[in-house]
Amino acid sequence: LLGPAADAMALGAWMGLLTELYDMADSLELADLGLDLRKHYLAAARIEWADQPWEIAAVERELLEHRLAATLTDDRREQLARANALWETAQAFDSEQSVEQRLSKLRQAAAIQTEILGRDHRQTATRLLELASAELDAGQIEHAYRHYSEGVVLRAALLSDQHPETAAAKRLAAAAAWQTIRYGEAEQWLQ
Repeated sequence: LLGPAADAMALGAWMGLLTELYDMADSLELADLGLDLRKHYLAAARIEWADQPWEIAAVERELLEHRLAATLTDDRREQLARANALWETAQAFDSEQSVEQRLSKLRQAAAIQTEILGRDHRQTATRLLELASAELDAGQIEHAYRHYSEGVVLRAALLSDQHPETAAAKRLAAAAAWQTIRYGEAEQWLQ
């Protein structure tokens, strides 16, 4: 009625409202409502981002991951919460915590999350990339490169090779490859 610009603004506002609502549903632990709202968001995303398939893939992946989260047992949820707490403890600055203790906690938390969520989960890819960054900061370049490589491959498989998050991860992997004198691999990550 008002034209394409107004329709786009209305769709954007609708998507914003849906985001707020599913965030509220998540905070109130209303998993079914959150899933229903995400389905509506996906339908709107398919219209809004018809020319950006990587954005649609990210929304589809998020919906799948929330379906998985809804099926976790209470025990698995507790294990995941412990892994997140372990991760947060390792990330917090603590002069009493050695670099090795910090990395050990990060690796342990990443392993628990991978076991519970599986390898086909964005959080798994994100944790691998965050672990790689901590390893790089600690001077463990070989470990960092291995985890960057795993994280990038996983992120590309989950979100697409065109997704901005994948591109950012590729740049980090290229930097780690360069530091480990893998110049050919660094070049490949940047293509």
